Amino acid sequence: MNEFIAQLKEKLSRQLPGADYQLKLEPGLRAIEMPGTKRADAAVLLLIFPESDRKLQLVLMKRQVYDGPHSGQICFPGGKAEPGDKSVEDTALRETAEELGICTQNIEVIGRLTEIFIPVSGYMVYPVVGLSHDKPIFKIDKGEVDYCLTISLDDLVRTPVKETTWRHKGLNVNIPYFDIDGEMVWGATAMILSEFIEVIKR
Repeated sequence: MNEFIAQLKEKLSRQLPGADYQLKLEPGLRAIEMPGTKRADAAVLLLIFPESDRKLQLVLMKRQVYDGPHSGQICFPGGKAEPGDKSVEDTALRETAEELGICTQNIEVIGRLTEIFIPVSGYMVYPVVGLSHDKPIFKIDKGEVDYCLTISLDDLVRTPVKETTWRHKGLNVNIPYFDIDGEMVWGATAMILSEFIEVIKR
């Protein structure tokens, strides 16, 4: 594990795969919803940790159903930057602590991925990659999070891209996605995962 993490840190410090790999999972909805300017910064955490078999796992979560654009979606822990946050890393860790109820003092930040704009909510999202050297104990905030799901990095890189078509504003739009544990992972989360998978493969 230590060798893999050292290699991952080194890869994240180099030039990233970037938007080209994000766009492989871009849903057709983005072109329809694209507004003119960004409104706010946000950050998410790609949290990895060792399972009992020492395989590294990645954490995702399912949002509760609410009156908003990301209702019920699979996503990473994270959220909007607050005035007290000193960096996007602080934002990602603070939001993860609030949503998943874990102690983030033991999380080692090992790098970032390429930022991504989310048209429907107007956020510029900065993906942060963090490592917990022990399996966290999750005490999720049920007001925001329905449940957590995890996938091993070994399985993640082998997960095929699927596609479906949605009707949106009178148009048929293509939606590429990952099927993870029976859940449809699409949109910005899938786009971030696409770049992360490429980083791992390199």
